[in-house]
Amino acid sequence: CDYISKRQNRLGYYLTDKSGDAIFIDSRLSGHKRREVQFHEISHLLLDFPCDFLDFRQQFHAEIFALIFMIPKRKLLEYMHLPFDEIDYRLIPFLKRRFWIYEKFGV
Repeated sequence: CDYISKRQNRLGYYLTDKSGDAIFIDSRLSGHKRREVQFHEISHLLLDFPCDFLDFRQQFHAEIFALIFMIPKRKLLEYMHLPFDEIDYRLIPFLKRRFWIYEKFGV
């Protein structure tokens, strides 16, 4: 079955059917956000069983997967020791969410 049968204003989505798997990413995305969405959708491809809808747990796991791949633990620890003004401001929202994952799960 398809993960998403139609686009529905999504930044990205994973689709599977008899002919194979496909990941679609909104072409207007760039930089850190584009990578986050790509990793999020790849996690659905690798970790989830296809169904008609994704539950909260699957979305939460995909979000964690994406942020860990974007900012590995080693890199996160490096950022934690940098002065705030030396960090690319576009990365700050991702670092905040990634730090929460580190504190909560230790990864």
